[in-house]
Amino acid sequence: MSNTISSTTVRSVLIVEDEPIIAMDMEMTLEAEGFDIFGLATNLEHGLQLLKSGTPDVAILDYNLGSETSVPLARALLERKIPFIYITGRELDLASDGDAPEAPIISKPVDMEAVISKYLS
Repeated sequence: MSNTISSTTVRSVLIVEDEPIIAMDMEMTLEAEGFDIFGLATNLEHGLQLLKSGTPDVAILDYNLGSETSVPLARALLERKIPFIYITGRELDLASDGDAPEAPIISKPVDMEAVISKYLS
């Protein structure tokens, strides 16, 4: 399955990030650029619940969510053909995780303007 972002269809974004300041910064930047926030989750369970409630155009996933990873959510997104991007401060952990579906990886600290320019517009 492909995990390609089609820039013509990106309007709603699911954000899964366990660090509140980073999550709020992403949310504010995306909203300021005209994107709708489909949902903001701080853990895996909440992200999966949000995904059951509808379909975002794209998701931005923090790979490391405290004591868990976003891999189960990434798999669910891939199954539903919803493209996603990983953000992480643990690139080596993600790169060595054989269960993680392939997707673009953005290193923290995240430059949301660059993410928008490269992947969402």
